[in-house]
Amino acid sequence: MVPHKIYPKYLLAKLYDIHGQQQEANGLANENLTSEVKVMSTAINEIRQEMLDILNKQIVELGNKEWKVSRTTQSPSTPSSHPNGKEV
Repeated sequence: MVPHKIYPKYLLAKLYDIHGQQQEANGLANENLTSEVKVMSTAINEIRQEMLDILNKQIVELGNKEWKVSRTTQSPSTPSSHPNGKEV
């Protein structure tokens, strides 16, 4: 993909990300990351890094939500026993 086609998608992905529209931002970030690059440049590398940041932010947010849910649904822990049979 040539830079003049990547840059508008990059800007739109950032706009969606700023406004909390994660599905749209992730879709455009994924398109930019999977598109074929004809001329590699530092600008392309920076755009790709920012697209990865958008996707990673979503992964972290999902992980935090799952962790909070799992913490609230866990039953109280039972006392663990020591390997030689003594309770701790």
